[in-house]
Amino acid sequence: MTPIVFNGYQFVKDFQPQLKKRVEALQAQGCQPHIAAFYFQEDAGSVLYTKKKAQAAQQLGIKYQTLSFAINTPVQQVLAQLRELNQQDQVTGIIIQKPTKTTYKSIKTSKSFTNWWQQLVKQIKLSKDVDGLHPKTLQSIKQGQWQSQGHVLPATTRAVLKILALAKQQLKLRSLAKVLILGRSDLLGKP
Repeated sequence: MTPIVFNGYQFVKDFQPQLKKRVEALQAQGCQPHIAAFYFQEDAGSVLYTKKKAQAAQQLGIKYQTLSFAINTPVQQVLAQLRELNQQDQVTGIIIQKPTKTTYKSIKTSKSFTNWWQQLVKQIKLSKDVDGLHPKTLQSIKQGQWQSQGHVLPATTRAVLKILALAKQQLKLRSLAKVLILGRSDLLGKP
């Protein structure tokens, strides 16, 4: 069988107009999508992802507010900012870019990465958790109840499912086709 390569760049180019129409429909209803994105400046991946997401949001008409912190910023200061944004009605979604454990440990050796991260994501208001980070969101995904509980799937998970649906449609894959996802991350492999 000849391998088929999924062209992600072309997919984005084709899918973006649909997203823009959805944003415009929300705006017409009086809802301006506004995402507040937290990132930690020492983590190069987080800086890049935040920049790319901000660019995409701008093209779609979504307000994308970035908040930069150092990993050494007292956690209470970050939590206070999260609580404040949870209370602002105009902020419709919150994302926290997760730095790598390696980046975190190179700066902060005294605190557990997992505990630090859990403190942050637990603070996100469930109705504003647009990246599927809150532990209750992840639990509902693992239990297969995310839709009935009104939660979202993490973006990468949604993207993989969309690509698989397209592959099935375009390639006329049998319903019994097997798919293997490699990875153990909280946001993709485990859910």
